[in-house]
Amino acid sequence: MDVAEECLRHAVDLSGLLLLHSAVGDVEGMRELATLAREHGKNNVAFLSLFLLGELEACIQLLVDRYYKLKTFLFI
Repeated sequence: MDVAEECLRHAVDLSGLLLLHSAVGDVEGMRELATLAREHGKNNVAFLSLFLLGELEACIQLLVDRYYKLKTFLFI
């Protein structure tokens, strides 16, 4: 798994990292992925990572920060 994660990180394959970390239940990896996805502007991956971690307030804040106010109101 370490080799797969290293390759995915090197390729900046955030969707692949999401699949890998969620499949094995790697909570710390999901947290790191949420941060990495935010830095790269991959809001969908960041949102899903936070949602799977159960960090709903962080999900809402991400939506507000990224100007998705309509989606935020629908989510609440």
